[in-house]
Amino acid sequence: TKQEVASDNTNVAETENLRIWEKALKEDVSTFIADLTSVDGATVIKTNFEVVGFGAKLKVKSEEAPSSVFKIDPLEHEGWMKAANFDTELGGKRHTSAARFVFDNRNALAIVVSQDGDVTAYVWHDPDGNGGTLLAFERLELTLF
Repeated sequence: TKQEVASDNTNVAETENLRIWEKALKEDVSTFIADLTSVDGATVIKTNFEVVGFGAKLKVKSEEAPSSVFKIDPLEHEGWMKAANFDTELGGKRHTSAARFVFDNRNALAIVVSQDGDVTAYVWHDPDGNGGTLLAFERLELTLF
């Protein structure tokens, strides 16, 4: 009937409008979060993109730190993973703070964006429950395009 067709068209239009709003909201949220990261300090975000804080200084639970970090370069074919000394080969304060935070909060992911545009992600990897290791995925800015 005409009424059923009109109802179906209304549902299609409502669904399309909802998709448009969801896309716009996601774009607005990502732009908002990107703007927050321009403030000096950490931007803390939950997995559902809820912003917990920004401009934050990350505190560590203890002074304990891993002795080494495995640096991974996803664009290298040979030597794509290298052990690096935590104290001397990690990088500056942003990198050290992010790495220590992940070491203390092993379910966390820390992403460091340096002023020169380099992007590094820190994660804890412990697939078999035997202690694990800290991984640093480097040069991620080159994988974004």
